[in-house]
Amino acid sequence: MKIVLTLLASLCLGLGLWLFFRGNASQPKKSSEIEQTPPIVISNWNGYRGGTSGNPRGAFPNQPALLWSAKVGSNLNGSPAIVGNQLFIGSGDQLVRALDVQTGLELWSFETEDVVEATPLIIGDLVIVGSADGLIYALDKNTGAKNWSVTTEGKVMGSAIAATIGETEAIIVGSYDGILYALDPNNGHQIWGYDTGDYVNGTPLLGQNNLYFGGCDEKVHGVRIEDGIKVYQISVGSPIPGTGSLFKENLYVGSHDGKFLALEAESGRVLWELQSKDAFFASAAISDDGLFLAGRDRQARFLNPSNGHELWSRPLRGSVDSSPLIIANKILVGTKKGKLLCLDRSDGVELWSYDCGSPIVGALAYANDVLFVPLQNGSLLAFGRKSSHSSHLSPSKK
Repeated sequence: MKIVLTLLASLCLGLGLWLFFRGNASQPKKSSEIEQTPPIVISNWNGYRGGTSGNPRGAFPNQPALLWSAKVGSNLNGSPAIVGNQLFIGSGDQLVRALDVQTGLELWSFETEDVVEATPLIIGDLVIVGSADGLIYALDKNTGAKNWSVTTEGKVMGSAIAATIGETEAIIVGSYDGILYALDPNNGHQIWGYDTGDYVNGTPLLGQNNLYFGGCDEKVHGVRIEDGIKVYQISVGSPIPGTGSLFKENLYVGSHDGKFLALEAESGRVLWELQSKDAFFASAAISDDGLFLAGRDRQARFLNPSNGHELWSRPLRGSVDSSPLIIANKILVGTKKGKLLCLDRSDGVELWSYDCGSPIVGALAYANDVLFVPLQNGSLLAFGRKSSHSSHLSPSKK
């Protein structure tokens, strides 16, 4: 009898274990829980947001490592540009610096007369960057030597972009003197100027035929690339403190009074709008299936880009001025409380976070599968896949 009972107990235990493991194995993991190790996408991030709508090609690891941390002055309100093995960034200590992208070691620096918040634009062998001293500088990419500079009548806080006017290459940049400038990158000579009458804060967006931007005149402007002639002006009722996003045929822009608009880029026709309780300084990150929006109301939203319908939303631990990124199945966003968050793109669940110890205001930057995070205390952090020379970071406690 004892033998029979022992056999029955063993059979029950075996069946229970089989059911347990079978049941666990039948539960598929979410895509964000599965570590993906695709080949590194070699890319340049040659200006504000890499010229993208915050959705670069590449991957971000489930458990990233801090590859390096570099002290690069103070008050990093701007964002780095990355080309090849060089990284370029401006600082509150009035310097523009070039760093080694793999180590964070300084290669050269150039001193302006005021703070530098604009993300540099790399065009050929030139670094184009504006300063609060009212000048637009063209620096040699390899040495930091000044090639030329142009004086405006106001601070230059937004970044420049590259465009083609006819068969001529041009750079487009705005100033607090209210003018959007088109300049010859070879010598800084003005090609045309478009006067808004008030501060131009952000970076213009490049469409097929037009440029799009906003400013303190409370308007979204559509301007012809060819000659700087006005296409339209759309009043939004409040200053536009940041840079919009251009995705396919549509323009997305937020205002200081918490209004967020989707417009048909060519015509300026409003497609939909959303009203928040606080301002939008950060640009939206947009992909084919979703638009990620975060602002000073401490709310994260993932919306349908075509109609604004909410796919999911969740509160954030801090307000957001730093423009976020969508990288594959993850969303990366930094808060003014210094939290770097990685959210699951499908539902907004927090997958990983890191306390940077200082507010994140400048836009996140990304190249060669490495995420670069500028901090208000002057530190620049680089996160990526763990290697034998990097320090692994555990997820912070919720």
